[in-house]
Amino acid sequence: MVAFTRRGGSSSGERQILSIQKKIFTIFAIVLISLFLCALRLRASLAEQYSVSSSPKDIAKTKIVSTEIKSSVYSNRPIQVAYAISLIKCSDKQSSTSGLIDAATVLRHSVHQTSVRNPNSGSKYDYKMYAIVHKKAESCSHLLGDLGYHIIVKDSPVQTSEIRGDYLRKNVHKEWCCGADEFVKLYAYTIHDHPIVVHTDIDFMYAQPMDDLFDAMLLPHDSDEGKAARGKVELEYQDKRQSMPEDIQAHLTR
Repeated sequence: MVAFTRRGGSSSGERQILSIQKKIFTIFAIVLISLFLCALRLRASLAEQYSVSSSPKDIAKTKIVSTEIKSSVYSNRPIQVAYAISLIKCSDKQSSTSGLIDAATVLRHSVHQTSVRNPNSGSKYDYKMYAIVHKKAESCSHLLGDLGYHIIVKDSPVQTSEIRGDYLRKNVHKEWCCGADEFVKLYAYTIHDHPIVVHTDIDFMYAQPMDDLFDAMLLPHDSDEGKAARGKVELEYQDKRQSMPEDIQAHLTR
């Protein structure tokens, strides 16, 4: 009997332990499922927030020639501006993968916040993010793709041996980052699906919309709206305002 009693007690204790383990496992499973569902909801929310409202193919490829066209385009489908960055190398002593992700995320969020997708911004322009990636950095370009950047992989359009000027050919390798590989940025001029392409460094952040500049570039220079937009564009030298070209093809901001 004593032996039987000991075995029975042991069996009862094991059943209690198994019961507790099952309860813990059930609670743990419920917590994991809840976290998974929360992650899915968050992902869906972010996808909806950053969803592209229009296809680049649907965006007008020509300049606006009248205020009537401007009004129609703005009311039906916002003009989509391309924002492009360049990625020359994945990482080195001056950069890191985590830094790349952080900078690209902050940049895109700032563009989003100053676009038409944020009703509080007051902007009427939409956006699409691009990353012009040198072939040397293709292996880490998926990091930018995961953040919503459209990836364009290219080799440098100009090789060092093709540079005609002796001084530049001999010293271009001394440039801050990547020498002649930096010329990959010129591919920003080949993005034709948008009326305006903004090439920006990845460590930038936009604090306010650039609608006045975009309007000045797209609207007829002699229209009331075009004149008003040009008058609002901040210039380093105010006395040069009258010399602004009728058709602004490029503009350097700082």
